[in-house]
Amino acid sequence: MAGDKLTEPELQAWFERVTFDRSLVDHIIGIEALKARLEQLQAERLVMEAVTREGLVKASRIYGVLADSDHLSADRSVAAPGLPQLRPDLLLTSDSGHYILIELKTMPKPERQAVQELLAYSAAIRMQAPYLNDFMYIIVALQWDTLLEHATRSLIMDGKHVLPLQVVELDGSVFGARRFELHIRHDLFEFNFVQPFDPWYAFVPAEIGVARPRTSRHVDTYLRDVAWQAMYDARNMRQTGFVFFWLRPDYVSRVEYASATLVTVNQHWREGEGLAGSYPRYSNHRQRGFHGLHQTPAPRKSKTTHSDESFMDRAFASTSGGPVFKQSTLSYELLERYRNRPREAALSLKTPEARDIDTCGSYFHLDMFLRTHATAQPIVITRFVPFGELQDFMIGQEHAVPRESGALMELINSFKSYKLAQPGALPDRWPDDVLQRLPSVNFDEF
Repeated sequence: MAGDKLTEPELQAWFERVTFDRSLVDHIIGIEALKARLEQLQAERLVMEAVTREGLVKASRIYGVLADSDHLSADRSVAAPGLPQLRPDLLLTSDSGHYILIELKTMPKPERQAVQELLAYSAAIRMQAPYLNDFMYIIVALQWDTLLEHATRSLIMDGKHVLPLQVVELDGSVFGARRFELHIRHDLFEFNFVQPFDPWYAFVPAEIGVARPRTSRHVDTYLRDVAWQAMYDARNMRQTGFVFFWLRPDYVSRVEYASATLVTVNQHWREGEGLAGSYPRYSNHRQRGFHGLHQTPAPRKSKTTHSDESFMDRAFASTSGGPVFKQSTLSYELLERYRNRPREAALSLKTPEARDIDTCGSYFHLDMFLRTHATAQPIVITRFVPFGELQDFMIGQEHAVPRESGALMELINSFKSYKLAQPGALPDRWPDDVLQRLPSVNFDEF
């Protein structure tokens, strides 16, 4: 019977049998490989592997509770009375209070709806029982199409408990019943969030700063609070960068400049402005997929000129037909999100010598930022916290935390050398003469 077409009712009946007798875990193949991969990731503790690591932790947790999970329902509505019915294929409940939703798919096209259905079922249950433990999702498919794979990856990236299983039918039958194995789809947990970039031009800073008296503990605490909260958001977005609090000491005047600066990556830094011709915007080998969409900026539609318009309007109209280059404002937006104007007003009353606190996001990249702030004299860094890939790099290389602008430049140059040395770091296949011209920062220029 292994060659016969498998129907969803047949698979449903088999699942009902094995969930009734709590033997579902006995048919799942690949848990040893999953746990071995998890042990490896837990030993390395790389930030950039966090999504894979957490996904495997949660998949392992699902496997652990299945052995003591009871069959609660099959193809019965979980919607509130009076609402349209929502019927999960199977619903289990564990002794630990978890609810496990199992979605079965045997046909290619309906598989597209699997994740949508699971989210709908859990929402219907949550609205009636808001204090439940985490929902766990088991997605079982005979044919995993592209949409189902990516939708399942999205659940994993969103931090849900997900166990994806591939149905494999075994030869032979027992008393006329078909036999199956369920193979864990390990590949759906693997994510590569490491992208090639030059930190000098991909890192985009924004700062919240103020000129204030040298002893202004309350002002400094506020600046750091805003930057730390912005950094937590950047971490949750799986960004790479750093946040640092720095001063430009003035030993003559009572007032000095203090800044809390957040630095994140502009994903499309090579298509941005402000590179001063240091990088070719596009390589001879055109990229495919999402990045290929950004290689050729869309032309901006020209304005129609009229005889009675002003000189400035005509000047704008003559340039508005040029290409549009996008510049990331993420760092600035995150800092602005956590500014507290009433607190700033109170600080200005408490510290009248301090000038207005302000945010600035006009820097195209880190090179521009440091040339602006560290040209006249070195800046002093009092707090520095990396996140994402830079954090992994500093821990792996045992790189010291920079305490002044020269040390920060050394760190960025070291990180750049590391990025250029990674396998596949430059998928564009830039020629050697182009690579030799890629700039490193000369400390003597600052």
